[in-house]
Amino acid sequence: MRRSQLPSWTLRVVDALCDECLDNATHAAAVARQLGASTASADGALPAATVFATPSAPLGLAGPMLFAMASVTDGVAVGAELARWSWVLRSYAVRRQFRGASPVGLRGGTSPYLVVLGIPSTDQPVRSSLRDAQRDTWLSYAEVARSGNDFRGALLPLYIFAAAEREQPHAVLDVSPLLPTVAEYEAASAVLLRPGSAAGAVRSYAERRVRLAVDVGAVGAGDALLAESPCAAIVSRPATPAAGTGADATWLSQLASALALPVRPAAVAAAEFVCGASTALWQEALAHRNMVWVDMMTDRRPSSKKKLGEGGNWGLPVEVGMTQKTVLWLEYAYHAFPDVPYIMKGDDDTYLKVPQFMSDVRYMRAGFKGKRVRSPPEVRDAVGVAETEECIYWGSWMRGSLWNYLRYHEGSGYMLHRRLVQVVLEATDRLNAEAVHLAVTPYNESLKEAYEALVMDVEDAYVGRVLRDRRDRIREVCPFHRATYVEEDKTRHFDLDNYHWVRYFSVLMHHVSPSDQYFLQYFFRHEHAVAALSKVCNDTVEKLATAAARRWMAFHVPHNLTGYNKVPKVRWTYNMTPIDSFVSPGDNVSVYSLPYVAFAFDALDKAVQCATPTEGV
Repeated sequence: MRRSQLPSWTLRVVDALCDECLDNATHAAAVARQLGASTASADGALPAATVFATPSAPLGLAGPMLFAMASVTDGVAVGAELARWSWVLRSYAVRRQFRGASPVGLRGGTSPYLVVLGIPSTDQPVRSSLRDAQRDTWLSYAEVARSGNDFRGALLPLYIFAAAEREQPHAVLDVSPLLPTVAEYEAASAVLLRPGSAAGAVRSYAERRVRLAVDVGAVGAGDALLAESPCAAIVSRPATPAAGTGADATWLSQLASALALPVRPAAVAAAEFVCGASTALWQEALAHRNMVWVDMMTDRRPSSKKKLGEGGNWGLPVEVGMTQKTVLWLEYAYHAFPDVPYIMKGDDDTYLKVPQFMSDVRYMRAGFKGKRVRSPPEVRDAVGVAETEECIYWGSWMRGSLWNYLRYHEGSGYMLHRRLVQVVLEATDRLNAEAVHLAVTPYNESLKEAYEALVMDVEDAYVGRVLRDRRDRIREVCPFHRATYVEEDKTRHFDLDNYHWVRYFSVLMHHVSPSDQYFLQYFFRHEHAVAALSKVCNDTVEKLATAAARRWMAFHVPHNLTGYNKVPKVRWTYNMTPIDSFVSPGDNVSVYSLPYVAFAFDALDKAVQCATPTEGV
């Protein structure tokens, strides 16, 4: 059978009726194609049927990396492992609850998330060290959902990975033989249709699975095997169609039961590229359980001379791949988290001061009014999507002469209300339909002009371009008939280089080395205490505070970590009346109540900017 004839490994069910889904039309088309238009009732309604996304659809390309690994091998104990990926279970539970209805205004949801953050990364050692540093520092803040707190927190960060084009590719196992033959598919379907004793009368059939070269979890640090694919060979065996979640059940049966899928597919198209990922990446996925796999080759080899941490671009194939990965992340997050109001995109070399950021988000959501919430709501409280709230587009603004002076937010970290994500993804006009199609289609050099015309060669500008071009649609879907641009200046959200100082009110820093992550974590946990001791700018205090930070680094950070010999430029003290602030519970980080002020931008949109102090800092 062909991949396009089977459900995808993502096991994403396409709803027949859904107020805010983007793929309703595909359900009717699939039912008509499979069952025939003649099966429609007198009023034209097609029979009820469960439809899964195929590998060529956006929802068939991105899913939990656990599903991708389990789709090819039994070397991952998917039944036991899934219980530890609790954010996945919550996602499917919420989807079942809101099926066929808008999540707006509904109560009793199970998701505690206010923001879901996608962090694109790549399967390289240099990027792995960046992720390790992020997990050790700002991803350990109290409000961050992670494996250690059963993924209960208001901010859920997920790393996004895709297939990589390698300069010297290691031998990657071809998994196409895992596809069933027509006869095998018929036999598997017959078993599912005749459960219990009747199943014994169905002729046996074979299935093929990947045998792993090693026990992924047993490979130690520094082992050369970490850089190799974990997939060794394809083996054939008699099928074991036992249902349920027991150890003797197939991976599909275990997932179908645990996720409460309406039906259990007879077979699926396995993830095509996951065997191209390194053993180290598989190991990381099973250790941290916060990774999404995009089953498409988006990570192309750079065609420019840009180096890690530098500005500029990596060449058209890489830049288009970054846009494709971002679009597929937005598709995944929009559908997987229907009751989460904000979807964010970040980078693996950013530092986010989470307590300040989450306080700012809640203040924005309250209409930029009232006092700051000093203690975050308990994580058991469902967040949901309010009926009336601003369609916020948050980030560090960019604008130049390109694209007719397009205003957009920098790709190192921007956040969209889910209604704006809907506008970005809808394929309801020709240009957007073409862009969404190109996002799920492998890179093709002959389409260079199309990529550039749609601004797909600059990922963050692409999102801004769609929002500008589809303002009429924004007026239709947003409660206040506008997008609210929330813009941070270069003292709050910036590249960490020689031209910018980190201050007490800074929120997001980009181009941060692994060593810088630890230094910034120390800075934000101590700057308020240093400032309290010195009421004015004091060079002596500045030097002493930085020296103390260096001593802490010497005891807590490996000396061979990238960037260790250079520390960021920070300002510990300042000349000004203290701003209203509080220390966030559990983090020992000071949160500052900075106001946001409106400014003139465009008659169609509202724009506000954080009023950062400028005197004596």
